[in-house]
Amino acid sequence: MALPVTCSTFCLKGAENEMARAELTKAIEMFWEHNLPSPRDVAVDACAEPDLVDALKVSGFPEILFTNAGRIIHREKVVRSAEAWSRMMAFFYYKAARPPFLCEADGKGQEKVPLMS
Repeated sequence: MALPVTCSTFCLKGAENEMARAELTKAIEMFWEHNLPSPRDVAVDACAEPDLVDALKVSGFPEILFTNAGRIIHREKVVRSAEAWSRMMAFFYYKAARPPFLCEADGKGQEKVPLMS
């Protein structure tokens, strides 16, 4: 089974970027506090990794990519609370109920994660 990964792309500046990163960290800690396996979170500094950002087709900051089994299943550009992030992760990775703020199409993306050499 492939590990689910949430890839967060940030530029170093901006309060919105910092808030998104802090809320994602809190969401992952919620899984740990309940002794549940948390999705892996990878933060990408868009200023330091422009080739990776281009390959992932990131169009704004912050942008959160939910991946599973080599596919980008959802792109999120809205900064949410830790509670909302944890509900999204539970839905995408652990078959929990769909959060009311997600539409039917969310989580069904089939875009392949690009390979970098």
